[in-house]
Amino acid sequence: MMASLRILVLFWCCLFLHLLPVEAQTSQHSLKVGYGFVSIQGLDLDVSGGQSSSVQETKKLMGPLNMSYTFTFKKFVQLGLGWTMVKETTRFTSTQTPSYLREDRLHSQAIMPHVGFVWKWSGKWYAYSNYMVGINFRKESRSEKGFLKSTKRETSEAYQLNLVGVTYGKKLKGFAEFGVGIAGVVNGGLSLEL
Repeated sequence: MMASLRILVLFWCCLFLHLLPVEAQTSQHSLKVGYGFVSIQGLDLDVSGGQSSSVQETKKLMGPLNMSYTFTFKKFVQLGLGWTMVKETTRFTSTQTPSYLREDRLHSQAIMPHVGFVWKWSGKWYAYSNYMVGINFRKESRSEKGFLKSTKRETSEAYQLNLVGVTYGKKLKGFAEFGVGIAGVVNGGLSLEL
């Protein structure tokens, strides 16, 4: 899988560098920062092990936090690179005596090249669809009573398919995307045209 991902990244880099000088006058570079809701991929933290009615479970979730660079040329083709981070902490405490029993943590970061298509462009707004695929780096750890018990690291494929995205504004724009994958079912934020 790693070899095929390297080939995919190399392909997009070569295509990007090939088209850059040709389309420089009709191109647009942008940076996006957003926050997603309901990440579909990557949140399968194993929290099993010894729960009873005297144990209270508390979850904290941060993310998915998303950042990306996009290069649009000929006003309808987009290429870019995205980064997504998700953190989840599950804490178990005793309900009989207020003491901390165990804490499980998940930290997930994905790097994904993407390709997209702008299908409606009208003045200040445009609508688009895109697909991202890349690598997800996960770290799961478990601690009991403050002492680290285990840590597990793994890599897997990451994806995000945004069926519909809408961007509105001039230089500083707002955007909303609706799709499925690690970046969330709904993702919104700000985009800056460079």
